[in-house]
Amino acid sequence: MTLVLPKKMGKNRHKLETINIDFTELKNDSRIRKKLHISMEDRIFKISRLRIINDEEVALHTSYVSNKLFKEIEKDGPTITSMFRYYKEHGYSSFYYKQSDLQTLLPSRYEREVLKCPSLVPILLLESQCMDKATNEILEITKIVYRGDRFVYRLQPKW
Repeated sequence: MTLVLPKKMGKNRHKLETINIDFTELKNDSRIRKKLHISMEDRIFKISRLRIINDEEVALHTSYVSNKLFKEIEKDGPTITSMFRYYKEHGYSSFYYKQSDLQTLLPSRYEREVLKCPSLVPILLLESQCMDKATNEILEITKIVYRGDRFVYRLQPKW
């Protein structure tokens, strides 16, 4: 099975399931704080979702968000399965990725366990900054780990 991104997997007649597997407050992550452009008073939360396609674990989505923009994130976080849906529910209807970095790596022990893949299966790591178009505020820092043996990432430039 090879899937092409970024088309929505469910639209391609694949059985798609997303499970929220982790919601954690990060206490002192200065690197994420700097990327989110938030102050020391703001809190950072990590939300991880596992994407399962046709009963196979294929991607791990991790979002880093702040309570600066999302006041109810501490309460809502454990049940979020779609960040875009969450943004829309909170008045952010148009967003874009300011910058995306794509790397090919070997999976960590944690990634191998979550994605149920062997150690030599490469992963694609996509790191992005999701921005609100209306305000240019940073909504999230996202890291998505794709099993390299299950995805092809197609880049299509806009001319």
